[in-house]
Amino acid sequence: MAIPEDIRKKATKTWRNEVIRMIGDHPNLSYFEAAKDTDSIVSLCIKHPDTDNWMTKSELAPVFKAMTLDMSDKFPEEKELASKVMFTGQPVFISKE
Repeated sequence: MAIPEDIRKKATKTWRNEVIRMIGDHPNLSYFEAAKDTDSIVSLCIKHPDTDNWMTKSELAPVFKAMTLDMSDKFPEEKELASKVMFTGQPVFISKE
């Protein structure tokens, strides 16, 4: 809290805009704009690599779990990246589509 609120808010908005820009760099990702009410949360959709359809909550559950694990043994060609453990928000049901 030693950082002034206006600087924290600006940093959060800058972070958010950069994350949204990065999502746009990948055709298998889509920024979910309908959930834009909180600057510190960026919602996105992920396309299934086999079907090219947006993944469902149940399809995303293993992705969520895998991101919390060191997966470098499964992806030796990307060992450094795959070894990083990341914590994200859990997948949520948005609509039947």
